[in-house]
Amino acid sequence: MVMSVLAALFGLVPYGIVYLFSIEILERPTDNPNIFILYAGIAFLAIVLKGICYKLSSDFAHQAAFDILYDIRIALAEQLTKLPLGYFDTHDTGKIKVSMNEDVEQLEEGIAHLIPDITTGFSIPILTFLAMFLLDWRMAIAALLIIPLLGLFYTNVMKKMKPLVPRQIEVGGLIPIAVLRYIYGMKVIRVFSQSEKAFEEYATIVQKAADLSVEIEKETLEGKTIL
Repeated sequence: MVMSVLAALFGLVPYGIVYLFSIEILERPTDNPNIFILYAGIAFLAIVLKGICYKLSSDFAHQAAFDILYDIRIALAEQLTKLPLGYFDTHDTGKIKVSMNEDVEQLEEGIAHLIPDITTGFSIPILTFLAMFLLDWRMAIAALLIIPLLGLFYTNVMKKMKPLVPRQIEVGGLIPIAVLRYIYGMKVIRVFSQSEKAFEEYATIVQKAADLSVEIEKETLEGKTIL
């Protein structure tokens, strides 16, 4: 998280350099080109440091994520060895594999990507507004007025998404189960000439997911466009 904040801070430096360039050119013209070379060097150094900090932040986050995923999968595998055989007769094998692979893998997105991105996302506005207040408090207040408007549009999008989220989760879980069931049941399907029926079941689930995606985009298009 510290590296994410530093990356955000270094990312703002070039914008400050542009401001200083403008001051030097418009308010106090100078014949000394060294000052511009100095500013350019500072901007270049800030960009390099931003890249280094972002790389370190990403590496630390991914390492932590993979360690956590490994521990969770080992714990799930150990738990499976303790279950009675009857459990596997009443529970779909594809669903178990989805839980161990797909569901656990989704944690990586949150740990390795969302946490650093959220940290950066909060840091940049805060640092930007601090810089604005130092330069001109009126400009900072004008920028702050945009936040409530964005909040209204975001709330509207989430309100429209709320009834669709359970369906999205349900359909999203059915697709990998259908794929695994189709692939692992290929031998049985061929023996009993059930390929057309099996593919029809798979195609129905995929089409349902596609229709739901279109519905979600239609419902939230207006709010997303404004945001």
